[in-house]
Amino acid sequence: VVMLEGEGGLGKSRLLADFAAAHGAAQGRVLVVGARPGDATLPYGVLSRGLRALLPRVGAALVPGVRSELACVLPELGDARPMPAEASRTRFVQAVEYAFDAALAAGLDGLLIDDLHLADDASNELLAQLASQGRLRWLFAYRGAELRGSARALIESLQEARRAPVLHLAPLGVPQVAELLDSLGLPGFGGPAQAQQLHRHSGGNPMFLLEA
Repeated sequence: VVMLEGEGGLGKSRLLADFAAAHGAAQGRVLVVGARPGDATLPYGVLSRGLRALLPRVGAALVPGVRSELACVLPELGDARPMPAEASRTRFVQAVEYAFDAALAAGLDGLLIDDLHLADDASNELLAQLASQGRLRWLFAYRGAELRGSARALIESLQEARRAPVLHLAPLGVPQVAELLDSLGLPGFGGPAQAQQLHRHSGGNPMFLLEA
């Protein structure tokens, strides 16, 4: 388990996408799943997105009982059912674990979760449980200043259980801004003076720099 932390615009999503592409995303060995604005009010929203990404790989391996349990978050697997109550949650969790184990057996190496700070509480709780088992490789990316309680609890629990390192993505320095400007190949852009000026204007945030 690895954590990637940084403010918005530093390039976390781009880094995840490039990392996934270099480690078998085209072959389905690595999947990238992103939380979205509004997910905080959608129970199991992020988890269902991850399970749906697994379906092309494991759909045929899901036995009827598992498909029935997962149908509450993946209606395409059968008759839509109510969200699992606490009393029946054990069966639902076992079905989710079955799906992930089937994906692992089919060649899945890792799951990358982007924008964890937007994820819902139910997904965070179950993702923490799955990641703590050590069956898959996990990478979580998030904005540290915007973490909600359940996401912070997920990170702290995995740091304790798996000693998960946190990689802090920092803004660009002046030399890196100069290198980025040169790489764009835009007439009239470049040079130390302009790099210094744009660094001061953007704070080294790549998104703000490119917008400027």
